[in-house]
Amino acid sequence: MSSFSRRCKHSGSCSARSLGFTLIELIVVMVLLGIISAVVFPRLDGVFSYQNATFHQSLNSSLKLSQKTALAQHALSVYWRLDRLSDDLWQVRIMTDDDPDDATVPVDHTPATIAETLQAKTDVSYQVIGGVSGTISTGESLLIMYNQLGDMIRVAESPTASLTYPTSAASVDASLQLTDANGVLCVSLTGYSYAETCR
Repeated sequence: MSSFSRRCKHSGSCSARSLGFTLIELIVVMVLLGIISAVVFPRLDGVFSYQNATFHQSLNSSLKLSQKTALAQHALSVYWRLDRLSDDLWQVRIMTDDDPDDATVPVDHTPATIAETLQAKTDVSYQVIGGVSGTISTGESLLIMYNQLGDMIRVAESPTASLTYPTSAASVDASLQLTDANGVLCVSLTGYSYAETCR
């Protein structure tokens, strides 16, 4: 038995009003619940927002690194590859190849900092301005080929099972635009990538 009910039983002076909640108490509780829900629920969604933002930044950083790798490896072709492993798992690779037409597997030069899988609940669509476009599905990948000058020369979508670059990929003559949940990335013909709509 609570101390309140014992007090009422012994003193006999409890009124009906003291047994319930006042309107002010109910309003205070409702305001507190509103504040808690306004703070907690957005935080639950914040995990996915953080993952998507990190993914977007990783794409941009790895594209820049691919161009720098192409400039540093004068005798090789360089590939940037984005694999969609599952609905929310992605992997970025940077690879080099002596001869893209010999069907040998490229050498993986992905730095340890981006070699891990990336989690992001987002779709990635691509469009060569004025040309091919699509969305990367589970089990597929997007490949960009750079030449020795760091220029983007080919773009292809390929199944993840094949690590070799598809020799049938058409040359590009316009910028490539990637779109995910956090915005747009543009890769110009000169291989430079930036976080804006292609000009």
